[in-house]
Amino acid sequence: MKKRKDPVAKYPGNEWLAKKLKTLKFEATVPFAHGVIRGAMANPVGIQPASAFARINGDENPLSHDSRQLEKLILALLHLWNDTAVNYDMGRRFPQALTADPCTREDERTFNDEIIDLADGFLEGFCLAGIPKRYHSEACEKYFLDIVNKAKLCLNWYDNPEEFAKEYPETSLRLEVLRNYLAMIEETMVWLHLYAQHAAGDGHLFSGGVRSVLHEGVG
Repeated sequence: MKKRKDPVAKYPGNEWLAKKLKTLKFEATVPFAHGVIRGAMANPVGIQPASAFARINGDENPLSHDSRQLEKLILALLHLWNDTAVNYDMGRRFPQALTADPCTREDERTFNDEIIDLADGFLEGFCLAGIPKRYHSEACEKYFLDIVNKAKLCLNWYDNPEEFAKEYPETSLRLEVLRNYLAMIEETMVWLHLYAQHAAGDGHLFSGGVRSVLHEGVG
């Protein structure tokens, strides 16, 4: 019997993922998908990939889609999951989550929107499983809230671009501010993962339930 070749041998990239999500009519964006996977991995309970993929899938019924197209998407997300795991394990850079290189981006509004999606996805992915009360870490809670508050500030700039422009009059400066916030958010994701795993391994208590709605006022 001839061996069947896998339709996706590695993560095919953000452009491919964006087209596939659109083809399957999923509402999730590329940054949101990256964020959910990162957040699910950061949770010390050990969230399974299927739970993360279901969140990316949203309210869509997977049985309503073409099975071959859905298979390709799932394989691509599995490769992205593995690539992200390597970052957490080896301290390497995350797979690029934004659909354009933030170092060369000129569209500040799209950039800001994608940063919010990335952070929102991470927070939702992290909260896919409750944290047992026997775990507690003030550091983990602080890092979680740091991501929330940075994302809230980006959201405020997105909703009130005139305030952003008043505070940072030059476009190049606004882009630099957003790049710095993206870097801080991504770094905080790694620290949350490290401290959460340490807290779980040491048997410290982790309060969990640190949920915050991004669309509330800036904290």
